[in-house]
Amino acid sequence: SLGAAQRRSGVVLFPTGVQQFQVEYIPPADWEIHPRRRCAGRRDLGNLQATPLRECLAKCAAHPLCRSATFWHWQPGGFGFEQRCFLSSTCQPSLATSEGADGAVLFERPAGKARQDEQALMRRTLLTLGG
Repeated sequence: SLGAAQRRSGVVLFPTGVQQFQVEYIPPADWEIHPRRRCAGRRDLGNLQATPLRECLAKCAAHPLCRSATFWHWQPGGFGFEQRCFLSSTCQPSLATSEGADGAVLFERPAGKARQDEQALMRRTLLTLGG
């Protein structure tokens, strides 16, 4: 399937119009790619507009609690938004849905990397509190 090919290759297609796509390459070693998936209401770390994909993923990677980023090149509905980026500490594929996810791609940080960053943050916090 197209979704499986995107996950394996890191080549991600974002619809931009009728039979038109924006093509991006994201190294699959850095992100687990889940096309047409999103987590409703799980954007506790960021709700960004006009944010290119690489910037969106960089913001997630830089935040020690960020587990995933959901990105739309164009988010349909209402007013519509270009380059929409949601950052989450709790969204993961098992909680994601395809409902309302046309054009969305869920990018999940590899579990080991996310946990290492979270543990490093906790150590820094404890050292700071401990004086």
